[in-house]
Amino acid sequence: MNAVEIHGGALDAMRRHFPHAPLPWVDLSTGINPWPWPTKESHLEGLRRLPTQQDFARCAAAMATAFGSPEGAVLAAPGSELLIRLLPAVLAPRRVAVLAPSYGDHARVWHAAGREVVETADPLAEADSADAVVICNPNNPDGRRFQPHEVEAAHRRLSQRGGWLVIDEAFADLEPGLSRAQQGGSDHLLVLRSIGKFYGLAGLRFGALLGPLQVLERMRALLGVWSVSTPALAIAAAAYSDRAKEALSP
Repeated sequence: MNAVEIHGGALDAMRRHFPHAPLPWVDLSTGINPWPWPTKESHLEGLRRLPTQQDFARCAAAMATAFGSPEGAVLAAPGSELLIRLLPAVLAPRRVAVLAPSYGDHARVWHAAGREVVETADPLAEADSADAVVICNPNNPDGRRFQPHEVEAAHRRLSQRGGWLVIDEAFADLEPGLSRAQQGGSDHLLVLRSIGKFYGLAGLRFGALLGPLQVLERMRALLGVWSVSTPALAIAAAAYSDRAKEALSP
């Protein structure tokens, strides 16, 4: 399987495969906003130093306010894609139900970790039997939405059994009413957020994990001390503090 088949966004590979395609290329494979949030040259001043705890705290506070979540429940990370790959190292479910069709990395990483993976169009129905349920809300690539009441009901059922609900909210900025970020920090609930889609800053490689403290600490240990660059933290803090940008979402 080549790079074109396993992931979107590989325009260089696509150009090699289809050298005579008409120009310009329009990449619809990743759902990135073509009108990115406007960064400033001052955001790059941090290139000359390592990120500080204050940088991380300022960014976490901005994200928590934007998401409506408790500040202590937010962990900044170098992209949600890396967080997805590290989830099997911080959770230990035997049987994982994953929404299908959906973002392919979710099923791939659990398969690679040797877990029993059930790919299904109705993963919330597996809350009584799976050890973890993974959904994207809104879903990628078909835009399917799971309503808050059904998500909350599945979370309760999983919690009663010691299971986990993992929600990838990469597109939730466009429909914040679906987000469970307000419950960030709740037991048995993990929420992934990304700056790449709505803010159009995919190359920044910035994301966040919302979850209970013990899981965040395990993830932080895997990511290391300086997991996110100083400019990335500065840009993310400014973008998530921009109320005018948020007002563009319905």
